[in-house]
Amino acid sequence: MPEEGKKYQNQELTLQKMREFLSRLRQGGHLIIPGERELSEIVGCSRKNLRNVLRHLHDSGEITHKGRHRTLSLQNITGGSVIGSIGFVAVGRTKVDNIGWNKLWAKLQPACEAAGINSKLILISYDSTDEEVRQQLLQAPEHLVVARLKNEQQRLELRKMEDKKIIYLDDNFCSPDDSLIIVDNYKVGFRAAEELHRRGYKKPAALFSNNIVNFKRYKMYEDRIIGFREGCQKFGLDFSNSSEFWVDGRNLKLILRLVRCCPEIIRNNYDSVFLYSDDNVEFVYCAFEEESIVIPNDLGLVTVNSFDNALGHNPPISAVGHATTKVTNKLVEILSGMLSGEITGRSKYYLEPGFHEGTTLRPVQKG
Repeated sequence: MPEEGKKYQNQELTLQKMREFLSRLRQGGHLIIPGERELSEIVGCSRKNLRNVLRHLHDSGEITHKGRHRTLSLQNITGGSVIGSIGFVAVGRTKVDNIGWNKLWAKLQPACEAAGINSKLILISYDSTDEEVRQQLLQAPEHLVVARLKNEQQRLELRKMEDKKIIYLDDNFCSPDDSLIIVDNYKVGFRAAEELHRRGYKKPAALFSNNIVNFKRYKMYEDRIIGFREGCQKFGLDFSNSSEFWVDGRNLKLILRLVRCCPEIIRNNYDSVFLYSDDNVEFVYCAFEEESIVIPNDLGLVTVNSFDNALGHNPPISAVGHATTKVTNKLVEILSGMLSGEITGRSKYYLEPGFHEGTTLRPVQKG
């Protein structure tokens, strides 16, 4: 008898559906196969039927076991060949300290493996001297993806290493001639303004960290505010210089100053807020709640899902996406081309952000 709620499906059709699903996994750069319960829902079959198909795929070498998980077989995907190695350069002691870069590394590593690329995490410790970092980089693979280095001296040393082929992830630290893959931060800000307009908000404020890097405002945030300004102008929102709240400081000082801005935003009758990033979104949300503000009815809140704090918040915060999956896929595409010799030049790629609905904006107004 078939399991309750599932129609009978023969093994041949189940095998066909499984192979189609495995193909989608491979194209998405994923290796780990979901558990049996989820798989049976995906392919629409009984667990007994599924186990027979999984046994067949394992015996044929299409899938294998890695620890407690079933995974796609690299032998089947790449013929067992490795096309090259890359290094992912970031700052941290035992893991990447920036949650956004750590999120990207977590996606990039299996995607590279599925493409036949060995990937190595190169952590720059806070305790390392510039000379120790230089030696680390000299010994690193020829192809590098650079999220962050500690200081300008280390960036200058890396530029002197002419044998290195580098893709940067932050346009604050690359020159006009460098390769870059990044979400389009101008479009991030523009999209935030567009979403506020679509939901009937009229008078937004922008709440931003005044992060200074090399004596200039951090370029990601600068691009976001420019996009937001121009989006507000296009959509007829009431936004001016006085609508921008720039907050100095780091860590706890930054949080306290962000929170102190919230009553002023309310006193000036702003009906919505664009928060520069979601790193401190829970504190801003709580600050508005403490002022008896009902979100999204009294005030709309939109941010950028840089660290997954927006989506992980309860309730979820409406947010422009950080394009982590798109950046991962573009990195694998470009790295594969560089390692195979098909790509030799340097290019910049600015990727389109998506949008996560969340619950902190009103529904889209019809008409």
